[in-house]
Amino acid sequence: MNKVRQIVSDPLLRNFFSGSLFAIAFIWAAIYFFDVDFEIIKTLMVLAFLFVGTMVIVGFILFPLVLLLRKKRGPFIQKKEKVKSVNRNISEE
Repeated sequence: MNKVRQIVSDPLLRNFFSGSLFAIAFIWAAIYFFDVDFEIIKTLMVLAFLFVGTMVIVGFILFPLVLLLRKKRGPFIQKKEKVKSVNRNISEE
């Protein structure tokens, strides 16, 4: 019972379940009320999965690049930090 409460209280899983439910409702409404062909729905789903997959791949590629950029601080950032530390020291006096 505790495991079920933990799963239900997790915000990521709740967002996933609610998003899935709304997507299913959207597709059902499109087919039932607006007579959208199944081929169009299938094309929409395939393109959506391709888009999300592409974004995941781009994220995996950019993640190491962002880590490298954040580790190496340039001279401008170091000067800016020195100005902030000087301003803090002046305001403390």
